[in-house]
Amino acid sequence: MRPVARSLELWLRRRARQAIDDHLSRITACLGYHPAQVYVMDQRTKWGNCSSRRNLSFNWRLILAPDFVLRYLVTHETVHLAIPDHSAKFWLTAQSLCRDTERARRWLVAHAGDLAVDLSTVCTG
Repeated sequence: MRPVARSLELWLRRRARQAIDDHLSRITACLGYHPAQVYVMDQRTKWGNCSSRRNLSFNWRLILAPDFVLRYLVTHETVHLAIPDHSAKFWLTAQSLCRDTERARRWLVAHAGDLAVDLSTVCTG
């Protein structure tokens, strides 16, 4: 990866980490469940994940999405700490903590490809 692309990615990762941590602190305060670790990664097939070890991971590219989408993903994965499935109870809990759940899900379906930017193709330095 070119130096400019790498610098931009690192900056975006830091911004993503900060935004994720901000949302996470609000959600964990309401939910009462806390992750063991939080990772900001470069997943190719997922926007977020909650592991069986209670670790949360998020794709750094979420920082390129509208804030309500990032907030939804943080809420979604954090609720999995309390409810590990996608049952009706899970969705009701997620919706109670994030009113934009359906809007965010629709946005991701429509725009997921827009977030799959390859920085090495946009940074020429």
